[in-house]
Amino acid sequence: MMKKVYFPVLVALLVFAIDKVALIPAFRQCCTTAPSASMYRLSLNSDFRQDELIAQARKENKRIMMTFGSSRSLGYFAGPTIEQIDRSQYITPAQKQKLKSWDVINSAAPGASIVTEYVRMIQWLDHGVKPDLLAIEFSRFSLNANSLWHDEEIKNGIPLDFVLKNIWSMPRAHSATVVGSRVFALSRYRIGAPKAVSAPMWETLFNQFTDRLTQRAHGSPAGAGVRVGREEPIALATYNHIASEMNRTMFQGYRPDADMTKYAFLMAERAKRDGIPIVFWNPAAHPIWNAVEEKADPRDRFARVVRDLKASGGIYLDLNRAGVMKCDEFSDPVHSHQNCFPEMAIATIEAGGL
Repeated sequence: MMKKVYFPVLVALLVFAIDKVALIPAFRQCCTTAPSASMYRLSLNSDFRQDELIAQARKENKRIMMTFGSSRSLGYFAGPTIEQIDRSQYITPAQKQKLKSWDVINSAAPGASIVTEYVRMIQWLDHGVKPDLLAIEFSRFSLNANSLWHDEEIKNGIPLDFVLKNIWSMPRAHSATVVGSRVFALSRYRIGAPKAVSAPMWETLFNQFTDRLTQRAHGSPAGAGVRVGREEPIALATYNHIASEMNRTMFQGYRPDADMTKYAFLMAERAKRDGIPIVFWNPAAHPIWNAVEEKADPRDRFARVVRDLKASGGIYLDLNRAGVMKCDEFSDPVHSHQNCFPEMAIATIEAGGL
């Protein structure tokens, strides 16, 4: 009788032990999808290295805008610098002077959605930082529950202790995924070759910015980007190809579900509770990409989310709306050129009433 009892217990322990092989670093690197976790390491490690920059800004009586976003926000790691502000042809002298009184503390990661933005914002506020403005990148991509990165982001971008602390506010499905992936390692570090999300290109891009987290942005004025309406034929062909590939890999079956949209409202509630202005901003994109997004969301579910967010008191800034941005330079169909970041920053600050 005792053997009958012990046998299933021993089998369960054996399976549990085999599962923990994924925790061995050498196995994890060679045989699982684990490397993709590095792009969410700022949130996973509760990284606060930018404390030095915040202290420096306060010492100089500068105001602080904290930004949270995806690769479309990576430019905030490199500016706007004084040189970029001075050289900008898109903002007025008064706006330049105002912008020089601000510092940007950026949290962005390639492929990040509203989930990572929420985690990083709450981590910083719980850490005790009180910025003068919170700026949240907010687009259709931010809410896509069927994106290439979604599963990896949930499992590898949210610390277990964060979930336990916020378990009653976070969506139940996401909390369960995080807890389950820590209990069963192979559900988090799945066996197989690393996915495209962990390709060297993405790792290099992210490392270029995050390796300088303790340094003030020192990006110099950049050359011109591709301007709307002035594209060379080869640029248009390239943009169409990139947009097609991004649509295939990231927007197939576009779905902004309730679990994803909940985070925007949680962020707005927390900012209101802490007395900090918060702006949700939709990044500018080349018309080629805007057309792809609209086609992927024919019922315009994103617009309904925006309407509800504004009805609850949220501020929404659409940088694609006519008259908001003069800068129409792009690095690719989705990413604004570095020359646009001074204008992006001042537009966000002014949208926040500051």
